[in-house]
Amino acid sequence: MVLLHALCSAFLICSAKLYRLMENEYLNYFAGLLAPERDRHFRVVGTMFSVLGAIHGLQLFCHL
Repeated sequence: MVLLHALCSAFLICSAKLYRLMENEYLNYFAGLLAPERDRHFRVVGTMFSVLGAIHGLQLFCHL
């Protein structure tokens, strides 16, 4: 169970970093391929992944 929380937490935090990176102005072309300008919510999704990753990290430390 501890390994599962560690893997899930690492995945969520890495995904959050990638979503927040997509808001960078240098990656605007690639972000446009994924979603039109009005439907981009990369920062919100990245924040939610960060919160979920932090919760899994807290559960990991509670299991130890």
